[in-house]
Amino acid sequence: MDLVEEIGSGLMRMDKMMEKYLLSTPTIEANDHWFSIAFTRPDLQKMSIEQRIEEYQRRVSEKVSENQLKILGAIKENKFVTVIELKNKIGISEKSINSNLKKLKEKRSIKRIGPAKGGYWEIIENY
Repeated sequence: MDLVEEIGSGLMRMDKMMEKYLLSTPTIEANDHWFSIAFTRPDLQKMSIEQRIEEYQRRVSEKVSENQLKILGAIKENKFVTVIELKNKIGISEKSINSNLKKLKEKRSIKRIGPAKGGYWEIIENY
């Protein structure tokens, strides 16, 4: 009947997503009639931003580059930091700053709140 793509593939995808979002492996219980999956939320509020960055870097398969870590640090110090200020502080081109910001946004590590002028950067808490 082709009702199932690949048996068990959903569990593997779930496991990868749990790792990506820094969640512990869920507890799975099953018998002949039912199954349950219990998820545990991390207490990210108790972690410092440095601990979250380290944890993110440790667990995400695509590592955060040194320049991206510097950008995250600069945003932590000043959420209103501009691309020009980042360029001067980190010592790389404006094009490289924009490329790294784009990668950080794609990784859902940061997001821009508000317009280019007058807006600010936010480090996303769930990484």
